Amino acid sequence: MIFHSYSFICLFLPFMVAGWYLLWRLVGARGMRTEAGSLPLLFLLGMSAVFYGRFSVFFLGLLVADALIVYLLGAGMGRGRGPDRCLLAAGVLVQLGLLLYYKYYNFTAENLNLLFHTAIPLREVLLPIGISFYAFGLISFLADRYRTAQGSERDPLAQPAFLPYLCYVLYFPKVLQGPIMRCGPFIRQLRDPARHRFDRRRLQRGLLLFTIGLSKKVLLGDALGRVTDVGFFHTYFLDSLTAVLVLLSYTFQLYFDFSGYCDMAEGISCMLGIDLPANFRAPYQAASPRELWQRWHMTLSDFFIRYVYIPLGGSRRGRGRMLANVLVVFLLSGIWHGAGWTYLCWGLMQGLLVIWDDLGLVGVRDERSGHRPPRIVIPRALGVAWTFAMFVLSLIFFRSDDLSRALAYFRQLARPAWPGYLFIIAREMELPENYILLQAAKLAAPGMADWIRVGTWVALLAISALVLSKPCAYQIAERLCPLADGEEGRDAGGHRLVMAGYGLLLAAGILSLGGVSSFLYFQY
Repeated sequence: MIFHSYSFICLFLPFMVAGWYLLWRLVGARGMRTEAGSLPLLFLLGMSAVFYGRFSVFFLGLLVADALIVYLLGAGMGRGRGPDRCLLAAGVLVQLGLLLYYKYYNFTAENLNLLFHTAIPLREVLLPIGISFYAFGLISFLADRYRTAQGSERDPLAQPAFLPYLCYVLYFPKVLQGPIMRCGPFIRQLRDPARHRFDRRRLQRGLLLFTIGLSKKVLLGDALGRVTDVGFFHTYFLDSLTAVLVLLSYTFQLYFDFSGYCDMAEGISCMLGIDLPANFRAPYQAASPRELWQRWHMTLSDFFIRYVYIPLGGSRRGRGRMLANVLVVFLLSGIWHGAGWTYLCWGLMQGLLVIWDDLGLVGVRDERSGHRPPRIVIPRALGVAWTFAMFVLSLIFFRSDDLSRALAYFRQLARPAWPGYLFIIAREMELPENYILLQAAKLAAPGMADWIRVGTWVALLAISALVLSKPCAYQIAERLCPLADGEEGRDAGGHRLVMAGYGLLLAAGILSLGGVSSFLYFQY
């Protein structure tokens, strides 16, 4: 099951929200005292199992078995540093083993065969949906449990009862695509009585976040994905203009697809009274590579900082060690995203950009960061343009099937020729919105139809750039649907008009569900 489907929006979500609050009202305070046997938690667990099980019952069983192993390893901690380290290592190895088999087996076998002339057989391995996200969630659970057992942190929920823990692992808004959330904060919200009462403001805010996310995904991301797939398939035939338009389309598609899905997840969770950590904060408005990664996939960055960068020494062991640690983090991030040398090159490029930023030679002055200003200070607008351009170029590695195609794409960017393939790729822009205009052009002036498609493509890119220049979904929801009292009364008429506009946007998104693509990050 996916968020952008009629069955989820019309059946699953209303039933989930209504059942969740009705059961909490039914059990009342008695359910609070017996958390492990709470009916609402069993209901949440069952609905999450149905949601994930619609993809594969086998992989649902695998996920539950994996979660049980990790829970037992965490329960066994507290017997001393040595035994606890062994249990932590065992749990991490289990997660890495699953990732290695399901995600990296063929990549590893191919490269071993190439290097050592072995004959390791390749297999057709079906990737479990969301494995990269829930594997990291289980690693963070074990790491937090280890720190609590060793006394370096105090968190009584580092080893919760099994039922709330399993709800954390299977929680359907985050199990497929994140955000990557720690177990303790999640369980605390489950135990908070104030969150068990229906709140109209939370429902309104959640619907707004879901609307924004759905619109980004199906109205912008999927439309741009039409030209992205065809464009990268024809890498070797592109000219510079077409290559630039296709690359910009993919840059916007990637953001709208992933951030849109995360917005929907945050909105669904908000309806249930649970706050997921924000994952995107307008990253394309960043003025430096480091700032971009403080705004893009924020929970993944937090995971690597907390469980990789700091244990490696962070910035405590000198500047050279710090820069090396940064590079390690980005190389791991590249590998996490996919099994291929292209992902490794993407991670390497991003790491080198952040290292360049850390050297402080050229950059934007940022008083809030607490760092010394760079030697050469540039205007923020120039910093935003440079950061965006470098990120866009790095996505050539991220999207290309292999290194040869990635290098070919770089070559095509410098190929000034008449855009013959521009019209071929633009034919994917036959959208319902321009159907009547296209039909009229085909009858009256057939040569104009191609230009109408190109115009539609450019207009869609312009709309995307305009949307990206505005506040992110979280900021919009904070302004329009505040959870604090005393703010909703301002300009009530204007507020209702804006919310009516978002209601129309939701209707447009739902009507567009018939031709949507799958979620890009399912493959990661």
